[in-house]
Amino acid sequence: MKSINHLELEKFINIVYDKSLSSYIWGGTGIGKSETISKVAQDIARENKKKFIDWNRISDEHKRELLKDDVFEESFIFCDIRASQLDSSDTRGLPTFVNNFVEWKPNLVFKVLSNPKASGILFLDELNLAPPSILASLYQVILDRCIGEISFPDSVVPIAASNRIEDRGAVFELPAPLANRFLHLELKVPDVESWTAYGLDNGHKIDSRIISFLQFKPSRIYSYDSRNKDKSFATPRMWVKTSKLIEGIDSEDLDLIETLVSSSVGEGIAVEFTAFLKLARKIDVESLIKKPESVKNIKEIDLKYSVLATVSEYYRNHKTANILKGVIQICANMETEFGVLLSRLVKAVDVEFWRKEVIKIPDFKEWARANEKYLF
Repeated sequence: MKSINHLELEKFINIVYDKSLSSYIWGGTGIGKSETISKVAQDIARENKKKFIDWNRISDEHKRELLKDDVFEESFIFCDIRASQLDSSDTRGLPTFVNNFVEWKPNLVFKVLSNPKASGILFLDELNLAPPSILASLYQVILDRCIGEISFPDSVVPIAASNRIEDRGAVFELPAPLANRFLHLELKVPDVESWTAYGLDNGHKIDSRIISFLQFKPSRIYSYDSRNKDKSFATPRMWVKTSKLIEGIDSEDLDLIETLVSSSVGEGIAVEFTAFLKLARKIDVESLIKKPESVKNIKEIDLKYSVLATVSEYYRNHKTANILKGVIQICANMETEFGVLLSRLVKAVDVEFWRKEVIKIPDFKEWARANEKYLF
């Protein structure tokens, strides 16, 4: 099976949606399969000038509003259905006697998506966790774009995703006739560079200490091993949660940070992470701000990464134009890879403030011109 990265997956989903083809995305746990597909759905909605509707996060009243054509036509619906949680009535619906005949009343989301003017993505997550009886009831949805007596237009596209068999997630083998109806690709675990871009761009705010640590030890971004019985392990998804856990907690409170990080990515990595933060105590940030050229005296690779974490955290807590000037001068005195990353970390703290103030710093213009292929 072909393995692709997240950007390649975005392009692929755009193509299969445009051609109305069913696809199946495989990949390890917590690497961003569902989030990537949701992001593409939002992009498609925006490109078609439609309102993105996350079916799972709107009220029952809003869902019923979508039965009205005037509301519906301007909407693009993304519905995340966990196949492992379905029973047969969730798919085909329930029978109702009408004039001595039986009519099937479909699930509300299927009724909405059966509108000929409907557009959206029907995301069947955890498909291979569903028991065979439920998989059989989903055949019609995937193969014939219908369920019971209702059918879906070509602009409603089913996309499935799940963990791989080797992940040992209590999965069922996908029947060959069903598998043969999908296009299959495997999503790779993101590398640290692409995950850093995700963490800094598009409004995502990942703690700079985590980004610096993973740049220093990139293998720690994903530690899942099906043979390991530990309940906590590192995945991109759990690092996002870790960022939220330690937000606002000072690096001096190492015991608390170790406890929090252990709960999300495991004890071993938490010990490494707190050891990394201890290096910050060797960094005199205020002295570096005043004498940026002194950063050249730092030779150890671990301390250089620690500078990134320490300086960006200091800037977050003491953001002023003068401190930004000192930080930019530190960037200019570091090797390109470190200086560029530090610049991206401080920019992510407050993009508008950064844009307004950085152009006033003479040293920045010259440095940025020299490194524009990495910065922009």
